[in-house]
Amino acid sequence: DLTIENAFALSVGETLSTHGADLIFEGSVTTSSISTIDAGDGGMLEFQNGGTASGTINAENATFKIGSAYAVTGTLKTNSSTTWDLASNLDLSGGTLELGGTVVLDKVLTDNLTSFKLGEDTTVTRNQGFILGGLDLDNSTLTLGSATTDLTLDTTAPVLDTTAPVVAEVTKVSTPTYSTPNYTFSSSVAGTITYSGSCSSSTTSVIAGSNTITLNSLSDGTYSDCKITVTDSTGNVSNTHTITSFIVDSAATLFEVTPVTTPTSDNTVSYTFASAVAGTISYGGSCSSDNNMATADDNTITFDPLAEGTYSNCTITVTDPTGNVSNTLTISTFIVDTTAATLAEVTPVTTPSNDNTPNYTFFSTEAGTISYGGSCSSSNTLATAGNNIITINSLSDGSWSNCTIRVIDSAGNESAPLSMSGFTVDTTPPTLSSVNISSNNANTGDSIVLYIISSEPIQTPSVRIAGQAAQVTSNDGITWAAAYTMTN
Repeated sequence: DLTIENAFALSVGETLSTHGADLIFEGSVTTSSISTIDAGDGGMLEFQNGGTASGTINAENATFKIGSAYAVTGTLKTNSSTTWDLASNLDLSGGTLELGGTVVLDKVLTDNLTSFKLGEDTTVTRNQGFILGGLDLDNSTLTLGSATTDLTLDTTAPVLDTTAPVVAEVTKVSTPTYSTPNYTFSSSVAGTITYSGSCSSSTTSVIAGSNTITLNSLSDGTYSDCKITVTDSTGNVSNTHTITSFIVDSAATLFEVTPVTTPTSDNTVSYTFASAVAGTISYGGSCSSDNNMATADDNTITFDPLAEGTYSNCTITVTDPTGNVSNTLTISTFIVDTTAATLAEVTPVTTPSNDNTPNYTFFSTEAGTISYGGSCSSSNTLATAGNNIITINSLSDGSWSNCTIRVIDSAGNESAPLSMSGFTVDTTPPTLSSVNISSNNANTGDSIVLYIISSEPIQTPSVRIAGQAAQVTSNDGITWAAAYTMTN
Protein backbone atom coordinates (compact mmCIF):
# COMPACT_ATOMS: atom_id res chain seq x y z
CA ASP A 1 0.00 0.00 0.00
CA LEU A 2 1.06 3.58 -0.69
CA THR A 3 0.12 6.81 1.10
CA ILE A 4 1.02 10.20 -0.45
CA GLU A 5 0.89 12.84 2.27
CA ASN A 6 1.48 16.02 0.22
CA ALA A 7 -0.24 17.49 -2.82
CA PHE A 8 0.23 15.31 -5.88
CA ALA A 9 0.22 16.25 -9.58
CA LEU A 10 0.36 14.11 -12.70
CA SER A 11 1.61 15.80 -15.88
CA VAL A 12 0.44 15.35 -19.47
CA GLY A 13 1.13 11.85 -20.80
CA GLU A 14 2.13 10.36 -17.41
CA THR A 15 0.57 7.18 -15.91
CA LEU A 16 0.45 6.06 -12.27
CA SER A 17 -0.47 2.38 -11.82
CA THR A 18 -0.95 0.69 -8.43
CA HIS A 19 -1.18 -2.88 -9.80
CA GLY A 20 -3.91 -3.68 -7.26
CA ALA A 21 -2.34 -2.01 -4.22
CA ASP A 22 -4.18 0.58 -2.12
CA LEU A 23 -3.27 4.19 -2.96
CA ILE A 24 -4.27 6.88 -0.46
CA PHE A 25 -3.91 10.56 -1.33
CA GLU A 26 -3.89 12.63 1.88
CA GLY A 27 -3.20 15.85 -0.05
CA SER A 28 -4.96 17.27 -3.09
CA VAL A 29 -4.60 15.44 -6.41
CA THR A 30 -4.39 17.19 -9.78
CA THR A 31 -3.97 15.35 -13.08
CA SER A 32 -3.48 16.82 -16.54
CA SER A 33 -5.26 15.74 -19.70
CA ILE A 34 -3.87 12.61 -21.38
CA SER A 35 -2.73 11.25 -18.01
CA THR A 36 -3.96 8.14 -16.16
CA ILE A 37 -4.31 6.85 -12.60
CA ASP A 38 -4.92 3.07 -12.81
CA ALA A 39 -5.99 1.16 -9.69
CA GLY A 40 -5.49 -2.28 -11.21
CA ASP A 41 -7.43 -5.29 -9.84
CA GLY A 42 -8.63 -5.31 -6.25
CA GLY A 43 -6.93 -2.15 -5.07
CA MET A 44 -8.31 1.06 -3.63
CA LEU A 45 -8.06 4.69 -4.76
CA GLU A 46 -8.81 7.07 -1.89
CA PHE A 47 -8.95 10.87 -2.35
CA GLN A 48 -9.01 12.54 1.05
CA ASN A 49 -8.37 16.21 0.23
CA GLY A 50 -9.95 17.12 -3.08
CA GLY A 51 -8.42 18.19 -6.39
CA THR A 52 -9.23 17.93 -10.09
CA ALA A 53 -8.64 15.10 -12.56
CA SER A 54 -8.51 16.26 -16.19
CA GLY A 55 -7.22 12.92 -17.39
CA THR A 56 -8.49 9.34 -16.81
CA ILE A 57 -9.07 7.52 -13.52
CA ASN A 58 -9.47 3.75 -13.96
CA ALA A 59 -11.26 2.31 -10.91
CA GLU A 60 -12.53 -0.83 -12.63
CA ASN A 61 -12.33 -3.84 -10.26
CA ALA A 62 -11.29 -1.51 -7.42
CA THR A 63 -12.66 0.55 -4.54
CA PHE A 64 -13.24 4.23 -5.37
CA LYS A 65 -13.34 6.31 -2.20
CA ILE A 66 -13.93 10.07 -1.87
CA GLY A 67 -13.26 11.67 1.52
CA SER A 68 -13.47 15.30 0.37
CA ALA A 69 -15.14 16.87 -2.67
CA TYR A 70 -13.28 15.84 -5.84
CA ALA A 71 -13.78 16.93 -9.45
CA VAL A 72 -13.33 14.79 -12.56
CA THR A 73 -13.43 16.80 -15.77
CA GLY A 74 -11.84 13.91 -17.68
CA THR A 75 -13.04 10.28 -17.58
CA LEU A 76 -13.80 8.02 -14.61
CA LYS A 77 -14.00 4.32 -15.53
CA THR A 78 -15.89 1.91 -13.27
CA ASN A 79 -17.60 -1.45 -13.74
CA SER A 80 -19.64 -4.05 -11.87
CA SER A 81 -16.64 -4.90 -9.66
CA THR A 82 -16.10 -1.31 -8.54
CA THR A 83 -16.94 -0.53 -4.91
CA TRP A 84 -18.23 3.01 -4.38
CA ASP A 85 -17.46 4.81 -1.10
CA LEU A 86 -18.55 8.45 -1.40
CA ALA A 87 -18.36 10.33 1.88
CA SER A 88 -18.38 13.59 -0.07
CA ASN A 89 -19.46 14.85 -3.48
CA LEU A 90 -17.90 13.71 -6.74
CA ASP A 91 -18.15 16.60 -9.21
CA LEU A 92 -18.43 15.29 -12.79
CA SER A 93 -19.24 18.65 -14.37
CA GLY A 94 -17.77 18.48 -17.86
CA GLY A 95 -16.57 14.89 -17.33
CA THR A 96 -17.45 11.38 -18.49
CA LEU A 97 -18.49 8.46 -16.24
CA GLU A 98 -18.29 4.90 -17.52
CA LEU A 99 -20.41 2.65 -15.29
CA GLY A 100 -21.06 -1.02 -14.71
CA GLY A 101 -23.02 -3.12 -12.20
CA THR A 102 -25.46 -1.68 -9.70
CA VAL A 103 -24.74 1.72 -8.18
CA VAL A 104 -26.53 4.61 -6.41
CA LEU A 105 -25.28 8.01 -7.62
CA ASP A 106 -26.78 10.46 -5.13
CA LYS A 107 -23.51 12.30 -4.39
CA VAL A 108 -22.49 12.86 -7.99
CA LEU A 109 -22.76 16.40 -9.38
CA THR A 110 -23.37 16.89 -13.12
CA ASP A 111 -23.95 19.59 -15.70
CA ASN A 112 -24.88 19.85 -19.38
CA LEU A 113 -21.34 18.79 -20.37
CA THR A 114 -21.43 15.55 -18.33
CA SER A 115 -21.77 12.23 -20.17
CA PHE A 116 -22.86 8.88 -18.69
CA LYS A 117 -21.94 5.67 -20.50
CA LEU A 118 -23.70 2.70 -18.91
CA GLY A 119 -22.39 -0.77 -19.76
CA GLU A 120 -24.65 -3.74 -20.52
CA ASP A 121 -26.74 -4.96 -17.56
CA THR A 122 -25.88 -1.86 -15.54
CA THR A 123 -28.48 -0.56 -13.07
CA VAL A 124 -28.11 3.01 -11.83
CA THR A 125 -30.36 4.54 -9.19
CA ARG A 126 -30.62 8.30 -8.66
CA ASN A 127 -32.85 9.85 -5.99
CA GLN A 128 -32.18 13.47 -6.93
CA GLY A 129 -32.85 15.38 -10.12
CA PHE A 130 -29.85 15.93 -12.38
CA ILE A 131 -28.77 17.15 -15.81
CA LEU A 132 -26.63 15.44 -18.46
CA GLY A 133 -25.23 16.37 -21.82
CA GLY A 134 -25.11 12.77 -23.04
CA LEU A 135 -26.49 9.37 -21.98
CA ASP A 136 -25.54 5.99 -23.50
CA LEU A 137 -27.74 3.24 -21.96
CA ASP A 138 -26.45 0.18 -23.93
CA ASN A 139 -29.15 -2.29 -22.72
CA SER A 140 -28.90 -0.97 -19.17
CA THR A 141 -31.37 0.54 -16.69
CA LEU A 142 -31.53 4.03 -15.21
CA THR A 143 -33.93 4.23 -12.25
CA LEU A 144 -35.10 7.57 -10.82
CA GLY A 145 -36.05 7.53 -7.15
CA SER A 146 -39.57 8.95 -7.51
CA ALA A 147 -42.04 10.45 -9.95
CA THR A 148 -40.71 13.91 -9.02
CA THR A 149 -37.06 13.13 -9.71
CA ASP A 150 -36.08 14.81 -12.98
CA LEU A 151 -33.53 13.80 -15.57
CA THR A 152 -32.71 16.56 -18.04
CA LEU A 153 -30.73 15.86 -21.18
CA ASP A 154 -29.30 19.18 -22.29
CA THR A 155 -27.48 18.83 -25.59
CA THR A 156 -27.35 22.54 -26.26
CA ALA A 157 -23.79 23.49 -27.02
CA PRO A 158 -22.40 25.92 -24.45
CA VAL A 159 -21.88 29.51 -25.58
CA LEU A 160 -18.20 30.27 -25.31
CA ASP A 161 -17.11 33.70 -24.14
CA THR A 162 -14.29 34.73 -26.46
CA THR A 163 -14.50 38.47 -25.85
CA ALA A 164 -11.29 39.82 -24.37
CA PRO A 165 -11.47 42.42 -21.58
CA VAL A 166 -10.62 46.01 -22.49
CA VAL A 167 -8.29 47.97 -20.20
CA ALA A 168 -7.93 51.76 -20.43
CA GLU A 169 -6.30 54.52 -18.41
CA VAL A 170 -8.52 56.69 -16.21
CA THR A 171 -6.07 58.76 -14.14
CA LYS A 172 -2.34 58.95 -14.89
CA VAL A 173 0.27 58.76 -12.15
CA SER A 174 1.18 62.35 -11.32
CA THR A 175 4.79 63.22 -12.00
CA PRO A 176 6.97 63.62 -10.09
CA THR A 177 5.49 61.28 -7.54
CA TYR A 178 6.41 59.47 -4.35
CA SER A 179 7.57 55.85 -4.17
CA THR A 180 4.13 54.17 -3.82
CA PRO A 181 1.85 56.08 -6.20
CA ASN A 182 -1.78 55.29 -6.98
CA TYR A 183 -2.95 54.50 -10.51
CA THR A 184 -6.53 54.35 -11.78
CA PHE A 185 -7.66 52.35 -14.81
CA SER A 186 -10.86 50.81 -16.11
CA SER A 187 -11.65 47.23 -17.11
CA SER A 188 -14.65 46.17 -19.17
CA VAL A 189 -15.09 43.02 -17.01
CA ALA A 190 -13.98 41.63 -13.67
CA GLY A 191 -10.93 39.40 -13.58
CA THR A 192 -7.38 38.90 -12.34
CA ILE A 193 -4.62 41.41 -12.99
CA THR A 194 -1.09 40.66 -14.19
CA TYR A 195 1.79 43.14 -14.01
CA SER A 196 4.88 43.37 -16.18
CA GLY A 197 7.78 45.75 -16.54
CA SER A 198 9.14 47.56 -13.51
CA CYS A 199 5.84 47.91 -11.62
CA SER A 200 3.83 45.58 -9.42
CA SER A 201 1.10 45.77 -6.80
CA SER A 202 -0.49 43.66 -4.08
CA THR A 203 -3.84 44.07 -5.89
CA THR A 204 -4.56 40.88 -7.84
CA SER A 205 -8.22 41.20 -8.84
CA VAL A 206 -10.27 43.89 -10.56
CA ILE A 207 -13.93 44.74 -10.93
CA ALA A 208 -15.80 45.82 -14.04
CA GLY A 209 -15.42 49.59 -14.10
CA SER A 210 -12.90 51.88 -12.44
CA ASN A 211 -10.09 50.38 -10.34
CA THR A 212 -7.43 52.19 -8.26
CA ILE A 213 -4.26 50.28 -7.39
CA THR A 214 -1.27 51.27 -5.25
CA LEU A 215 2.03 50.36 -6.86
CA ASN A 216 4.65 48.63 -4.75
CA SER A 217 7.59 50.77 -3.59
CA LEU A 218 9.68 52.16 -6.46
CA SER A 219 13.14 53.67 -6.48
CA ASP A 220 13.80 57.15 -7.85
CA GLY A 221 13.74 57.20 -11.63
CA THR A 222 11.60 57.27 -14.75
CA TYR A 223 9.10 54.45 -15.31
CA SER A 224 7.88 53.93 -18.87
CA ASP A 225 7.68 50.12 -19.13
CA CYS A 226 4.91 49.36 -16.60
CA LYS A 227 2.16 47.23 -18.12
CA ILE A 228 -1.15 45.68 -17.03
CA THR A 229 -3.28 42.88 -18.45
CA VAL A 230 -6.60 41.52 -17.14
CA THR A 231 -7.74 37.90 -17.55
CA ASP A 232 -11.46 37.16 -17.18
CA SER A 233 -13.05 34.06 -15.63
CA THR A 234 -13.07 32.18 -18.95
CA GLY A 235 -9.40 32.83 -19.68
CA ASN A 236 -9.71 35.70 -22.15
CA VAL A 237 -6.74 38.06 -21.84
CA SER A 238 -7.11 41.81 -22.35
CA ASN A 239 -4.99 44.15 -24.38
CA THR A 240 -1.61 44.88 -22.81
CA HIS A 241 -2.10 48.32 -21.29
CA THR A 242 0.98 50.52 -20.80
CA ILE A 243 0.85 52.95 -17.88
CA THR A 244 1.75 56.47 -18.99
CA SER A 245 5.37 57.24 -18.12
CA PHE A 246 6.02 58.87 -14.74
CA ILE A 247 8.91 59.91 -12.52
CA VAL A 248 9.52 58.88 -8.91
CA ASP A 249 11.49 61.56 -7.04
CA SER A 250 11.97 61.08 -3.31
CA ALA A 251 13.52 64.56 -3.05
CA ALA A 252 10.39 66.23 -4.43
CA THR A 253 8.23 68.08 -1.91
CA LEU A 254 5.07 68.58 -4.02
CA PHE A 255 2.80 65.81 -5.26
CA GLU A 256 -0.59 65.73 -6.97
CA VAL A 257 -3.33 64.16 -4.82
CA THR A 258 -6.63 64.83 -6.62
CA PRO A 259 -6.49 66.13 -10.20
CA VAL A 260 -9.15 68.37 -11.67
CA THR A 261 -12.14 66.39 -12.96
CA THR A 262 -12.08 66.49 -16.74
CA PRO A 263 -14.06 67.57 -18.60
CA THR A 264 -15.74 69.84 -16.07
CA SER A 265 -18.58 72.34 -16.33
CA ASP A 266 -17.20 74.28 -13.33
CA ASN A 267 -14.95 77.20 -14.31
CA THR A 268 -13.70 77.64 -10.71
CA VAL A 269 -12.33 74.14 -10.25
CA SER A 270 -10.70 72.68 -7.15
CA TYR A 271 -7.34 70.92 -7.05
CA THR A 272 -5.60 69.03 -4.23
CA PHE A 273 -1.85 68.60 -3.82
CA ALA A 274 0.44 67.50 -1.01
CA SER A 275 3.37 69.54 0.25
CA ALA A 276 6.15 68.31 2.50
CA VAL A 277 6.68 71.83 3.87
CA ALA A 278 4.55 74.87 4.66
CA GLY A 279 5.10 77.99 2.63
CA THR A 280 3.92 80.41 -0.03
CA ILE A 281 2.29 79.09 -3.19
CA SER A 282 3.32 80.46 -6.59
CA TYR A 283 1.29 79.73 -9.72
CA GLY A 284 2.47 79.41 -13.30
CA GLY A 285 0.89 78.98 -16.70
CA SER A 286 -2.77 79.79 -17.28
CA CYS A 287 -3.99 79.10 -13.72
CA SER A 288 -4.10 81.35 -10.69
CA SER A 289 -5.78 81.40 -7.28
CA ASP A 290 -6.13 83.59 -4.20
CA ASN A 291 -5.12 80.52 -2.13
CA ASN A 292 -1.47 81.49 -1.56
CA MET A 293 -0.48 79.58 1.59
CA ALA A 294 0.35 75.88 1.78
CA THR A 295 0.53 73.65 4.86
CA ALA A 296 2.78 70.64 5.34
CA ASP A 297 -0.11 68.36 4.39
CA ASP A 298 -2.77 67.98 1.71
CA ASN A 299 -3.87 71.36 0.32
CA THR A 300 -7.05 72.03 -1.66
CA ILE A 301 -7.06 75.19 -3.76
CA THR A 302 -9.73 76.77 -5.96
CA PHE A 303 -8.60 78.34 -9.21
CA ASP A 304 -9.76 81.74 -10.34
CA PRO A 305 -12.49 81.66 -13.04
CA LEU A 306 -11.26 80.01 -16.23
CA ALA A 307 -12.50 80.41 -19.79
CA GLU A 308 -13.58 77.36 -21.75
CA GLY A 309 -10.67 75.38 -23.13
CA THR A 310 -7.90 72.88 -22.41
CA TYR A 311 -5.41 73.65 -19.63
CA SER A 312 -2.07 71.82 -19.79
CA ASN A 313 0.48 74.41 -18.63
CA CYS A 314 -0.62 75.11 -15.05
CA THR A 315 2.11 74.73 -12.40
CA ILE A 316 2.60 75.20 -8.66
CA THR A 317 5.68 75.78 -6.51
CA VAL A 318 5.95 76.31 -2.75
CA THR A 319 8.60 78.48 -1.12
CA ASP A 320 9.34 77.72 2.54
CA PRO A 321 10.05 80.45 5.14
CA THR A 322 13.83 80.17 4.58
CA GLY A 323 13.49 80.76 0.82
CA ASN A 324 13.86 77.19 -0.41
CA VAL A 325 11.76 76.57 -3.53
CA SER A 326 10.10 73.21 -4.10
CA ASN A 327 10.04 71.21 -7.28
CA THR A 328 7.64 72.51 -9.94
CA LEU A 329 4.42 70.50 -9.86
CA THR A 330 2.69 70.35 -13.24
CA ILE A 331 -1.07 70.05 -12.83
CA SER A 332 -2.59 67.24 -14.90
CA THR A 333 -4.28 68.48 -18.08
CA PHE A 334 -7.99 69.26 -17.77
CA ILE A 335 -10.80 70.70 -19.91
CA VAL A 336 -13.32 73.36 -18.90
CA ASP A 337 -16.60 73.09 -20.82
CA THR A 338 -19.49 75.26 -19.67
CA THR A 339 -21.49 75.23 -22.90
CA ALA A 340 -24.53 73.00 -23.10
CA ALA A 341 -25.65 71.35 -26.31
CA THR A 342 -28.16 73.13 -28.54
CA LEU A 343 -31.00 70.99 -29.90
CA ALA A 344 -33.30 71.45 -32.87
CA GLU A 345 -36.08 69.41 -34.40
CA VAL A 346 -35.25 67.93 -37.81
CA THR A 347 -38.08 65.53 -38.65
CA PRO A 348 -41.18 65.50 -36.43
CA VAL A 349 -43.35 62.45 -35.95
CA THR A 350 -45.78 62.07 -38.84
CA THR A 351 -49.26 62.94 -37.66
CA PRO A 352 -51.60 61.25 -37.56
CA SER A 353 -49.58 58.03 -37.54
CA ASN A 354 -50.70 54.42 -37.45
CA ASP A 355 -47.28 53.45 -35.99
CA ASN A 356 -47.26 53.36 -32.18
CA THR A 357 -43.43 53.25 -32.09
CA PRO A 358 -42.72 56.21 -34.37
CA ASN A 359 -39.31 57.64 -35.28
CA TYR A 360 -38.21 61.18 -34.49
CA THR A 361 -35.09 63.03 -35.70
CA PHE A 362 -33.37 65.89 -33.88
CA PHE A 363 -30.06 67.74 -34.16
CA SER A 364 -27.54 68.23 -31.34
CA THR A 365 -24.41 70.38 -31.36
CA GLU A 366 -22.71 67.98 -28.93
CA ALA A 367 -22.59 64.30 -28.09
CA GLY A 368 -24.05 63.22 -24.76
CA THR A 369 -26.69 61.29 -22.87
CA ILE A 370 -30.34 61.73 -23.85
CA SER A 371 -32.94 62.44 -21.16
CA TYR A 372 -36.65 62.15 -21.97
CA GLY A 373 -39.54 64.03 -20.42
CA GLY A 374 -43.32 64.02 -20.65
CA SER A 375 -45.12 60.95 -21.95
CA CYS A 376 -42.38 59.76 -24.33
CA SER A 377 -39.38 57.53 -23.71
CA SER A 378 -36.93 55.53 -25.79
CA SER A 379 -34.16 52.94 -25.50
CA ASN A 380 -31.97 55.32 -27.51
CA THR A 381 -29.96 56.99 -24.74
CA LEU A 382 -26.85 58.31 -26.52
CA ALA A 383 -26.71 61.30 -28.85
CA THR A 384 -23.97 62.20 -31.31
CA ALA A 385 -23.03 65.62 -32.59
CA GLY A 386 -25.31 65.97 -35.64
CA ASN A 387 -28.62 64.39 -36.56
CA ASN A 388 -29.99 61.67 -34.29
CA ILE A 389 -32.87 59.30 -35.10
CA ILE A 390 -34.67 57.84 -32.09
CA THR A 391 -37.50 55.32 -31.90
CA ILE A 392 -40.11 56.20 -29.30
CA ASN A 393 -41.27 53.40 -27.02
CA SER A 394 -44.77 52.02 -27.59
CA LEU A 395 -47.57 54.58 -27.20
CA SER A 396 -51.29 54.05 -26.88
CA ASP A 397 -53.70 55.72 -29.31
CA GLY A 398 -54.13 59.41 -28.60
CA SER A 399 -52.58 62.85 -28.97
CA TRP A 400 -49.11 63.50 -27.53
CA SER A 401 -47.98 67.08 -26.99
CA ASN A 402 -45.80 67.07 -23.86
CA CYS A 403 -42.77 65.06 -25.01
CA THR A 404 -39.35 66.66 -24.46
CA ILE A 405 -35.69 65.77 -25.02
CA ARG A 406 -32.54 67.00 -23.29
CA VAL A 407 -28.87 66.14 -23.93
CA ILE A 408 -26.30 66.11 -21.11
CA ASP A 409 -22.70 66.37 -22.34
CA SER A 410 -19.64 64.67 -20.79
CA ALA A 411 -18.94 67.72 -18.63
CA GLY A 412 -22.42 67.56 -17.12
CA ASN A 413 -23.90 70.52 -19.00
CA GLU A 414 -27.62 69.99 -19.63
CA SER A 415 -29.27 71.41 -22.74
CA ALA A 416 -32.52 73.33 -22.75
CA PRO A 417 -35.47 70.99 -23.32
CA LEU A 418 -36.49 70.43 -26.92
CA SER A 419 -40.27 70.15 -27.17
CA MET A 420 -41.31 67.64 -29.79
CA SER A 421 -44.05 68.79 -32.14
CA GLY A 422 -47.40 67.35 -31.09
CA PHE A 423 -48.60 64.25 -32.89
CA THR A 424 -51.45 61.76 -32.90
CA VAL A 425 -51.16 57.97 -32.81
CA ASP A 426 -54.16 56.21 -34.35
CA THR A 427 -53.89 52.47 -34.88
CA THR A 428 -57.67 51.80 -34.95
CA PRO A 429 -59.16 51.38 -38.46
CA PRO A 430 -62.32 53.46 -39.09
CA THR A 431 -65.70 51.75 -39.32
CA LEU A 432 -68.69 52.77 -41.45
CA SER A 433 -71.61 53.23 -39.10
CA SER A 434 -74.18 53.96 -41.82
CA VAL A 435 -74.47 53.47 -45.60
CA ASN A 436 -77.71 54.60 -47.28
CA ILE A 437 -78.65 55.00 -50.95
CA SER A 438 -81.41 57.43 -52.01
CA SER A 439 -82.55 55.67 -55.17
CA ASN A 440 -83.74 52.21 -56.15
CA ASN A 441 -84.12 50.87 -59.70
CA ALA A 442 -82.82 54.16 -61.15
CA ASN A 443 -83.43 55.04 -64.79
CA THR A 444 -81.13 56.77 -67.26
CA GLY A 445 -80.68 60.39 -66.22
CA ASP A 446 -81.58 59.79 -62.55
CA SER A 447 -79.18 61.12 -59.90
CA ILE A 448 -78.07 58.49 -57.41
CA VAL A 449 -76.63 59.58 -54.04
CA LEU A 450 -74.93 57.21 -51.63
CA TYR A 451 -74.59 58.57 -48.07
CA ILE A 452 -71.76 57.25 -45.87
CA ILE A 453 -71.14 58.00 -42.17
CA SER A 454 -67.74 57.06 -40.69
CA SER A 455 -66.84 56.53 -37.02
CA GLU A 456 -64.05 59.14 -37.36
CA PRO A 457 -62.67 61.59 -39.96
CA ILE A 458 -61.29 59.70 -42.95
CA GLN A 459 -59.62 60.47 -46.25
CA THR A 460 -61.86 60.77 -49.31
CA PRO A 461 -63.18 57.27 -49.98
CA SER A 462 -63.30 55.72 -53.43
CA VAL A 463 -66.93 55.00 -54.44
CA ARG A 464 -68.17 53.33 -57.64
CA ILE A 465 -71.86 53.14 -58.57
CA ALA A 466 -72.99 50.89 -61.44
CA GLY A 467 -69.31 50.31 -62.11
CA GLN A 468 -68.58 54.02 -62.54
CA ALA A 469 -66.69 56.47 -60.28
CA ALA A 470 -68.97 58.72 -58.20
CA GLN A 471 -68.29 62.29 -57.11
CA VAL A 472 -67.59 62.16 -53.35
CA THR A 473 -67.91 65.21 -51.07
CA SER A 474 -67.91 65.96 -47.32
CA ASN A 475 -67.83 68.98 -45.04
CA ASP A 476 -66.40 67.29 -41.94
CA GLY A 477 -64.67 64.08 -43.12
CA ILE A 478 -67.27 61.97 -41.29
CA THR A 479 -70.48 62.35 -43.31
CA TRP A 480 -69.97 61.76 -47.05
CA ALA A 481 -72.17 61.95 -50.13
CA ALA A 482 -71.28 60.02 -53.30
CA ALA A 483 -73.32 61.30 -56.30
CA TYR A 484 -73.66 59.71 -59.73
CA THR A 485 -76.04 60.33 -62.68
CA MET A 486 -77.15 57.19 -64.49
CA THR A 487 -76.14 57.22 -68.14
CA ASN A 488 -77.09 53.70 -69.11
